[in-house]
Amino acid sequence: MSHIRKYYRINRSWNHLIVGPGICAEKQVMILTGDDKNSFINECERQSFNEFVNKTVKDESRSYIDNFACINQSNITIINAVKISEALRGIDILDYRIDNTPFHVRGLDYIISEKFIKIIEKYKLPDYNKIKLKIEGFNTNYYLIGFPVIIPEKFNYKKSIFYDHCLKKNRKFKNHEEYYNDNNYLDGTVDYFKVVLFDRYSFDVLHLPGSLFFSEKLIAEIEKMNIIALEINKKITVEC
Repeated sequence: MSHIRKYYRINRSWNHLIVGPGICAEKQVMILTGDDKNSFINECERQSFNEFVNKTVKDESRSYIDNFACINQSNITIINAVKISEALRGIDILDYRIDNTPFHVRGLDYIISEKFIKIIEKYKLPDYNKIKLKIEGFNTNYYLIGFPVIIPEKFNYKKSIFYDHCLKKNRKFKNHEEYYNDNNYLDGTVDYFKVVLFDRYSFDVLHLPGSLFFSEKLIAEIEKMNIIALEINKKITVEC
């Protein structure tokens, strides 16, 4: 019998004692892409970034694991991002937004420190995006990264368990159609609890919609390090 690989969910902390007073997702880091003021060293690099973002917004499948679009890293030397709030502290994992929009783009999901990426890159990874990034006022080197998404059609619903925050109980679904059309899923109150995948992956990082999961061995090393603002939730798992 094949060994079952288990992964735990990682989250960004919103503890104000860690990230800074009054800091939330919308008050962390901004990447500017406008004609007049932007975060890029020249026009070609700005256009390369905007082209990638626009294509992915129009075609979300470019972020899926079977069709993942990698940005040409040689086209973007560095992104000079700005802090939205001066209260933001030098943490190891951050959220960002593009200009004044409330969103970031799939395939470019998180900003993480050089210390953090060096740990992750010691392990087996799928194709992923990585762009060097500086944040004004911080001496730390950061990277804008993104991993391919494993879509819900690849979940084994007969073996998977979800948690309904509205009903306050675990739930199961017969198939993807029942899951996708559930009113509480559409309202955003159905969360992962134990997701079992049909496919087996050998990677140490898996990305489900809205959540990143690390393998047990990667988690074991991270727990020995002081990765600031990273939270590990071992109650929510992925298995394959």
